[in-house]
Amino acid sequence: MHKAQPKSTSPAMRSLFRLGALGALSIAGCHGDTDFDVKQANDFAPAGRISVSVLGVMKDGLMSQEIWESLGPKLSPALRSQKCDTRYDSTFVAENKGVASAVEDYTRANGVTEPLLTAFSSSAEGDVMMVLSVSGRASSETTPYSPGGGAQMPGLAPASGRQGGGTGNGYGGGFGNSASPASPGFGRSSPSTPSSGAANVFEIAATFYSVREKKPVAQLSMKYTGPREEDAIARFATKLHDYLPNATCVGFKKDSDLTEERVRQLPLAE
Repeated sequence: MHKAQPKSTSPAMRSLFRLGALGALSIAGCHGDTDFDVKQANDFAPAGRISVSVLGVMKDGLMSQEIWESLGPKLSPALRSQKCDTRYDSTFVAENKGVASAVEDYTRANGVTEPLLTAFSSSAEGDVMMVLSVSGRASSETTPYSPGGGAQMPGLAPASGRQGGGTGNGYGGGFGNSASPASPGFGRSSPSTPSSGAANVFEIAATFYSVREKKPVAQLSMKYTGPREEDAIARFATKLHDYLPNATCVGFKKDSDLTEERVRQLPLAE
């Protein structure tokens, strides 16, 4: 089977997700060298008691097994844990090689779509699943963020347009193209125009997908132009806790109905 080549990345981040047809609230804030942006569905209540299942981290347009090893201990305390477990980790890949191969092929060609997240959500024990995306580097760093080095990771691009229509206002407005016109949500990323100085920008985003409602409900993103990525991650962790003050992380059920055949039969992104 011929595998499609990964979509090219640019110094500017690319849009991964969108709130689609949901009525969306957008809140942006700037603190010196850090820009935060929050987008959420009108019926999502982030201050409530929410359990969060961490699916994993996006790297180079694919799910990464390694990045969470570095990010996990720094972000998990925001979810009242020393280190939250993720579903897409080295153990999952080792025990589910067929599924992991299908997920790699699918995300390489389509990105992370709503149907793919729906498939993973069947084993999530939390109210929402969280997917992280990281890209770029801080101004004093010489390589893009990655515990083992490597290329930049796709994430969120500046967007313009109407809220709730798949674009939005301010940084990180897009959630990508839906895999189905009737089911807008997570989808294949599209190239963005490189911005000036993008090589010295560190960006991270957490996108939240409702397990019960089977739809994306919120996104917290950050753009950092300061000198230290450790500082950027610490600021994002603080913001994550502020946004979800009563959230706790939970895991995934061992038993799952996710099969290689099911992944390979998922609808393709348009």
